[in-house]
Amino acid sequence: LPNVMDFEHPPVPGDGAGFRGRAGVEPGSRLLLQPTRVIPRKGIELTIELAARVAEPATVVVTHPDDLDAEYWSRLEAHASQLGVPLRLVDAGRSATDLADAYAAADVVCFPSWYEGYGNALVETFYYRRPVVVNRYSVYVRDIAPLGFDCVELDGKVDDGAVQRVDAILADASMAADAVHANYRLGLEHLSYDVAERVFAESLASVG
Repeated sequence: LPNVMDFEHPPVPGDGAGFRGRAGVEPGSRLLLQPTRVIPRKGIELTIELAARVAEPATVVVTHPDDLDAEYWSRLEAHASQLGVPLRLVDAGRSATDLADAYAAADVVCFPSWYEGYGNALVETFYYRRPVVVNRYSVYVRDIAPLGFDCVELDGKVDDGAVQRVDAILADASMAADAVHANYRLGLEHLSYDVAERVFAESLASVG
């Protein structure tokens, strides 16, 4: 049973401009959204490095302050300052409206986790139709990538190929639109409530 979302019903559009204002993102800056907690396994340093390397100015916004690892956050702030990357922590995980606003504001969503149980934020990104950068953690490689989702993949580091692909997405809105709509269709096919219902029904039937 995969993580699922209600792909049968598209999300209500969020207030991206309002979220950018709350996050203090400067006009003209791209927003790289990391919708995760601030703990080391989430790989936020990779998002900061990506923001430093893309062609356009970019701000990194992290959305979940719960369980914040203060020592890790301090290291991230120093790393971002050294690379000249604005780094923000904005609480956006309290409601579906908060999340919709955050995803609407994002130019690219980054999910560079070193490991995950599954990857709920990745499924959310498909649902909210945003381009996504993902580290090739084991569950992604085994269970998600084979379904055909169009993601910019990292293999433990920010390489030239990933930077070039993100630059292309930022420069070409039609390319990004094609990818996110294809990902939504795959989410509807493989990660929807209907899929969960079918899995439960088959499991119950199998035990009589």
